[in-house]
Amino acid sequence: MNEANIDLIIRKAAESKSDEDYKLFFNTIRRKELFFNLINSEQLGSNGDELKVPTVSVGDNLNAVVFYTSAQDDRLSNKYAGIVWEKGLEMVSRMTNVNGIIIQSSSDAWITIAQAKIDELLSPFK
Repeated sequence: MNEANIDLIIRKAAESKSDEDYKLFFNTIRRKELFFNLINSEQLGSNGDELKVPTVSVGDNLNAVVFYTSAQDDRLSNKYAGIVWEKGLEMVSRMTNVNGIIIQSSSDAWITIAQAKIDELLSPFK
């Protein structure tokens, strides 16, 4: 499935907030590469430095990493990285200052995924 289709699914899930649309999103995003900004450009584990990723706060309860569906997204800085969906979930689950993810379409639609759902999505891999 291409990026435009993923963006449409994100928009639909964001608007409807229905379990069915989120399930379609989770099924579609499997093994897809997403992109995120970096604070530093060091490679994970290159010299013991931890990968530094900016976070955003949504409301009072969510501190999240933003993942973009396109490497050409203008909101990505000149320091960014790509990661497959499942590895992105693992990365975020290990971050102590984060309790969620935002998936940003290449337009203005986005969805949030809280830590409890991240844990649920990762449970088959543990």
